[in-house]
Amino acid sequence: MSEVFSRNTQQTRKGGCSDDGDTPFNHSYSQIILENLPFYLMCGMTYTQYMDEDCELAIYYRKKYLLEEERYNYHAWLQGMYVYEAVADVSPVLHAFAKRGTEILPYAKEPYPITERQQKAAAEREAARKQAEMKAKMTEFMVGFNAQHNKEGVQ
Repeated sequence: MSEVFSRNTQQTRKGGCSDDGDTPFNHSYSQIILENLPFYLMCGMTYTQYMDEDCELAIYYRKKYLLEEERYNYHAWLQGMYVYEAVADVSPVLHAFAKRGTEILPYAKEPYPITERQQKAAAEREAARKQAEMKAKMTEFMVGFNAQHNKEGVQ
């Protein structure tokens, strides 16, 4: 297969360049193609796809590779955030001069919201939780208030 891409010295001289190294680009196309082959094989292309099929396929495999790298980097960052939070939650008891009875902070009850939909749902859950908390406080206040007024009314 590499014979197909090998550079013919006579054809090169026809183009005005010689093999003395005075060419602006000292690699033949076959060398460039073969040097890049391992990268595209790593990206998931087959040898046949890389050598024989549409050359634009390599562009899409490269874009796929870059997206996967970006995604992998994000997941590694997210994992680091979870580890950081876990260590920070445990750190109060790891302090050498921590007081007796110092407790660790609880780990997050749910994963971080990543997508817009997840963020919106988390915000709605938080608003509902706060509303239920305020309702419970208001009910407690009303029960106490009514009980006090009923005692005063009886006396």
